[in-house]
Amino acid sequence: MSAVLAPRLSAAPSNGGRLVTADGRALPFLGGSLEVDAAGGLARIVLRQTFRNPHAQPLRVTYQVPLPSDAATSGYAFELDGARVVGAVEGRKAARERFEQAMVEGRTAALLEQDRSSLFTQEVGNIPAGAEVVCELVLDQTLVWSSGSWEWRFPTVVAPRFLGEPGRVTDGDRVTVDVLDRPTTPRMTLALTVRDTRTGDVRSPSHPLHVEGARVSLGRQGAALDRDIVVRWPVAARTPGATLDVARGAGEAGEHAYGLLTLVPPAEAGPSASRDLILLLDTSGSMGGRPLGQAKEVVLALIDTLGAEDTLEMIEFSNQPRRWGRKPAKATEKTKAKAAAWVRGLSACGGTYMRDGILAALQGVRAESSRQVVLVTDGLIGFEEEIVAEVVERLPPGSRVHTLGIGSSTNRSLLTSVARAGGGIEAIVGLDEDPREAAEALVAATDAPQVVDLEVSGGALVATARAQSPDLMAGRPARLSLQLRPEGGALTVRGRGLHGAWEQRLRVAPTDVGDGSRAVVTRFGRERVADLEMRGATGAKVDADIEACGLTFQIATRLTSWIAVGAIGVDPGEPTKQERIAQALPHGMSAEGLGLRAPSPVSWGRLGGAASLTLSAPPAPAAPMPGRAQASAPAGAGGFDEEVDLLAEDLMQAEPAPRRSRRSRPRKKAEVERAAPKSRAAGGLFRRLRSLFEPVAYEADLVLATDVFVFTFAMRRGTWALPTSVRLHLNDGSVVEVDVREQGSTRSGDAEGRVRLIVEAGGIDPAAIERIGFAVGRAEVELAVVDARA
Repeated sequence: MSAVLAPRLSAAPSNGGRLVTADGRALPFLGGSLEVDAAGGLARIVLRQTFRNPHAQPLRVTYQVPLPSDAATSGYAFELDGARVVGAVEGRKAARERFEQAMVEGRTAALLEQDRSSLFTQEVGNIPAGAEVVCELVLDQTLVWSSGSWEWRFPTVVAPRFLGEPGRVTDGDRVTVDVLDRPTTPRMTLALTVRDTRTGDVRSPSHPLHVEGARVSLGRQGAALDRDIVVRWPVAARTPGATLDVARGAGEAGEHAYGLLTLVPPAEAGPSASRDLILLLDTSGSMGGRPLGQAKEVVLALIDTLGAEDTLEMIEFSNQPRRWGRKPAKATEKTKAKAAAWVRGLSACGGTYMRDGILAALQGVRAESSRQVVLVTDGLIGFEEEIVAEVVERLPPGSRVHTLGIGSSTNRSLLTSVARAGGGIEAIVGLDEDPREAAEALVAATDAPQVVDLEVSGGALVATARAQSPDLMAGRPARLSLQLRPEGGALTVRGRGLHGAWEQRLRVAPTDVGDGSRAVVTRFGRERVADLEMRGATGAKVDADIEACGLTFQIATRLTSWIAVGAIGVDPGEPTKQERIAQALPHGMSAEGLGLRAPSPVSWGRLGGAASLTLSAPPAPAAPMPGRAQASAPAGAGGFDEEVDLLAEDLMQAEPAPRRSRRSRPRKKAEVERAAPKSRAAGGLFRRLRSLFEPVAYEADLVLATDVFVFTFAMRRGTWALPTSVRLHLNDGSVVEVDVREQGSTRSGDAEGRVRLIVEAGGIDPAAIERIGFAVGRAEVELAVVDARA
């Protein structure tokens, strides 16, 4: 049987972050570089990140990677000592298992897992002492059309997300962010090639640029990792009508051709419709200071655009929603003056209870009305799917929800998905950007659409990526991803315009394998996955469809990961270091506004990588328990590290063993195998192992790889004595003694960092273990399993 206990940190405080200190340590993350090739609204991006092991032992490093939510992660590799290892996409569980098996074998490996569409976790393990590893991510990104220019936006920092009450966000441990208590030294360089014919200068509202012809850079020093990198360049206006870019991939993705259909609305503008505008403004603590100031400027600009026939409603939310008025008001000059005064008086504090705000905004909206809700927020929550589900379920036909992201590190996983679910647009405005541009984009989106009820048909069409097509708004092209027959054929786009039926016809030429831009192919896969996620459907069928998309298009998804495994790079018998890379404090945000605690004993490098079971010590008993000597640390040992709550996800497929009477005698391995459970989906296992006798703390990872349990312990400098066996006390009262496998375990000797203990699993269900016991040198250690949720 082959399974993995996928390790994760335990549930974090509701603010979703920890303030940590570098504590004078050398940092293993040196920085990154971006190589971008952009043309026609698509960009191929190569992101390289460099890690150096400053220790005398092998290193395992974990880094949360911010990526664009509108990009497909379509390539992965790493380079070590001149050797390049190319990765592949596998199912998430299978990829994790391969990675953990590589750790046991001493192979250098890298794993990239998606936690949100804009947040990934990267682990690189078995980095040799003193070595550098360069990880390479390839992304295909769709650009944004804004006021006659293409805009490329790339995130460089992850901000903490509000998680609400404990247990509300099931993977809160994975999205919890360590924030460094001082500016970070790593920087990002840029080499952007713009292949469009420009009608003006390349500019950036976020960073100074150096432009030479088609080449754009940030200069030699690069940029601090504390805000989005934004670059814009004007191009000629798109011709009204429909254009199609076609491509065909290789492998499974080569069975069909794929198209990116760009629709440009008619040039004439129709009469403006009166607007029923609801402004929903986030005033939680993370918006404090400059973010709320910028949000107010955009909201004031939106209010100023309203005419006397428009209506205005405003709601601010943090711990609870609060309305400006009891009902919508006509936007007279007097009303707008009162509304502006109310906006200027808002302040930020409290948590981001966004669901209550969304419900208040959609409450009482009549099915026949045409309301325009604009959500103004940084989006820093971890329960994004709740908000999307409410919009999908409660939004009446004809109404729209738009999102306006504010700040240096917006959560685009939320903003993009809510705008998609609400049939609206997403706009982002950084702290140094002109708020009027965002306001103008939203005004255009809340005005009367030029073409609605879009449908695509024809002999060339196999499927569309999105179940619902967007409306065509004035001055804003819409793009649809299509699956096409490789032999080509006819394609027709129909809709309802201001003056009746609107129709465009195209002829699709035959497409060979390898033709066109791979970005067109991967965009279809990413759009299909986003549509499945947005619809809020759950269950094995949807998960299977998402996993199939990831494998077919070789892109990362919630259920598929990139894994790259190299040659043996370290001695698996050596102890290892494990470090977690902290993020910078996002530009314009404060630790106080994010609700972060002061630096604690959890310091740089303390929390890291894979973790699954906690072994910790209560206060020592006053006297040894009868019949057993009180355990103590091995002579000369510095002891194990302090307690950390850890999560283990049991992926074994085994039937629960029948309850048997208690027995005190140990069972032999063969007896255990005969009585081993056959198949059961054990679900999530969230457990803690607590030391019964010893006044020192133990912390361990647990991975089940093929037929063994792998424990890794965090040790301070001291002596490690490899046990010869481990006792497993099961919940049916029996005791099983299992052998220690020396191959792959850390050999006895002086140790500092993480040591590995591999034991025979013998077909035992990890959920059945109540206690474990073993000897470390002359010390007897026994640890009990308790429910960490209790």
